[in-house]
Amino acid sequence: MKPKIILTFLLMSVLSSYAQMGSRFDADRLLSSSFTNQVYLDRDGFIWAATRNGLCRYDGYRMKVFKKENKSGQTSNYVNCIIQDKDGLFYVGMFGGLQSFDGTNFNDVNIKVLKGNGSPGYVKCFCEGKAGEIYVGTSGHGLLKMTAKNEGVQLGGDLANIETVNGVLADKNGALWIATDKFGVYVYDKGKVTKKYFQEDSQRSQVLCICQDVQGTIYVGLHNQGVYYLNGGTFTHIEATGNKTVSALYCNKAGQVMIGYDGAGIAVYNPKTKVLNDNPYYSNEVDLSLAKLVSITEDLAGNLWLGMLQKGVYMQPASTSEFSYMGYKMKNDNLIGQACVTSTLIDSHGRVWIGTDKDGLYLLNFDNQLFKHYTTEVPATVLSLCEDKDGKVWLGGYQEGCGWIDMAGVYHPLSLPQGKYVSVFGMGCDAYNNMWFATMGNGLLSLSPQGELKSYTMKENADMDRKVNSIANDFISKMSISPDGKRVYLATTMGVCCLDIQRESWTSVFGQNCLLYATPIRIVKEYGGKLWIGTNDGLKCYDQKTHIIQTIGIEQGIADNGIASIEIDGKGRLWIATDHYGLYVINPETKEVKQFVNNKFDTTSLSENTVKRLMLDRNGSMWIGAYRNGLNQYIEKMVGIKTIEIGDINTTTEDIYGNYWLGTDNRGIIKYMPETGESEIYDKARCGFASDIMVASASAKDGSVWFGTYNGGLIHLDNGRATNYLASNAAD
Repeated sequence: MKPKIILTFLLMSVLSSYAQMGSRFDADRLLSSSFTNQVYLDRDGFIWAATRNGLCRYDGYRMKVFKKENKSGQTSNYVNCIIQDKDGLFYVGMFGGLQSFDGTNFNDVNIKVLKGNGSPGYVKCFCEGKAGEIYVGTSGHGLLKMTAKNEGVQLGGDLANIETVNGVLADKNGALWIATDKFGVYVYDKGKVTKKYFQEDSQRSQVLCICQDVQGTIYVGLHNQGVYYLNGGTFTHIEATGNKTVSALYCNKAGQVMIGYDGAGIAVYNPKTKVLNDNPYYSNEVDLSLAKLVSITEDLAGNLWLGMLQKGVYMQPASTSEFSYMGYKMKNDNLIGQACVTSTLIDSHGRVWIGTDKDGLYLLNFDNQLFKHYTTEVPATVLSLCEDKDGKVWLGGYQEGCGWIDMAGVYHPLSLPQGKYVSVFGMGCDAYNNMWFATMGNGLLSLSPQGELKSYTMKENADMDRKVNSIANDFISKMSISPDGKRVYLATTMGVCCLDIQRESWTSVFGQNCLLYATPIRIVKEYGGKLWIGTNDGLKCYDQKTHIIQTIGIEQGIADNGIASIEIDGKGRLWIATDHYGLYVINPETKEVKQFVNNKFDTTSLSENTVKRLMLDRNGSMWIGAYRNGLNQYIEKMVGIKTIEIGDINTTTEDIYGNYWLGTDNRGIIKYMPETGESEIYDKARCGFASDIMVASASAKDGSVWFGTYNGGLIHLDNGRATNYLASNAAD
């Protein structure tokens, strides 16, 4: 089994009105200026935006703007930054000034500087010390410390040579980490500079921002040099950040590092897995992948707030719906192109197969990362996907026949007596390991495990006389195998047909007195002794005992007559995909109907209302193929979902306790525990392995696991103890 690794997000609190939809604030929408310098969360949960034309406070409903024209003592509308001290008093850094703010009135702060007049110069940043003291980073007078409510001093001594501070933070021990504009990073503790970093000529004047994660690791962003993190006393470059200019850093509550680029959007770095996810967010209102990020923060509800130069402020909601998305809207992280999703499959290895219209076939790995894109070697349009009991993945194409893909990834077309221009609209594997192929115009085909092909086509008068033991029509739009694997259901242009495989007996439902007469059948599912039939004239329920057909429509809560796909989950609920009204979930016992639709303001809602395919995986999550807007995934009982990035996986095994062990390409071994959602990493740094490249794995009956490495021998993990067996003839 392969893990589906997810994280839940926090529930909303203060910012209730916007917690479920992405929102942009700019000069045309509540904000006093689109030139944002900082976004900040205060102790009461309010969001503040420091802009070049006033200070803004958002309470979840209204935006209040503070400007000098209000005559409350404010000296400048050019506000650069803000902080609130432990007593609730705000300090506001402005162009050429520093003021305190009690919520009503602004007051000047008197600063004792080392040289020149008492003006603090250009205030760039703030920091709260371990004891609650406030530090002020400036351009012109280095680092200041507040000594009283409206008084402060410039720190001298070892810091006297510093003129400009780009960022400052207090670590867990109370030491200050100071990002300077000319001298790299200073560590200031107990009145002295104890360490200096980034002292090379190529880096001394390139440090722009600094932050600390929940584990206490320090991260530094540089101009044209990406991000570095402190690793054993030295700073290590996060290679995936390349030579980008990092203008903002923020460590969220989940332990991830949010990286804001100057003109290249935002990235999310996972310190545990060492994986960087570039631009994972999407907005209809602004291209986040090109944004110039100047500030990042997180509110009490877990919503992410991004301050953007010239673009205002964007709030990315904590995922409160139960959908994740894959498709063109993901910009740099789009894995499945622009085409319509026509078929989906999750195989027995946990891999995701995605068939498209005219863009071939996509295969995603265990961590939902692109493994391979099949183009010329498979049908351009993949209408159907199926896995047989031998693990072969079969695909049916439009006017290109069908075939299967072996474990090496090679496609083998199946030679059909009808020729290669057959369109295969549906496939399935029965209880006897026969493969079945539903075609458009060539009837039904079967392939036995011994390789024998058999064709079922319409006999004379079978489309008029239900007593004729034959398929009623050769034009099949969909097919379905019964839960026990002993019957094949077909949706034809004439009605619904059922083949009893053992008896080779046909039953058809059609005729002028039938509710399905002259109605194109699109999908058939059997559940609870009934056939659920999707048509262009609504959802039909056929009772196989009473032969009564019931239409489920507007009165029952289904507003769309176009039913494209039906799936039944583990709770017996029916999932109905429609042409125009999104997705419906019906509980046959309680008659309760729930609808999911696209909300253009909610980036975590269904990606569009035209749904073409549904598929339930073995973990209970539903996969939804949209017409133009990619692939969605729904997981029950989650406030939201997010895939943990774990890099390239070469091998995986499951131990007797249900834990997943993932051997990676260059990050060692990851143990994932589904019950707790936690993971552990075993690698060179922690265990002293000779190699972090895993190539094979196995689980032992005693609960231990074994991994074979590339040029690093054999690894045995038993109750957390790791042993690396090396030999002179270790595998190449």
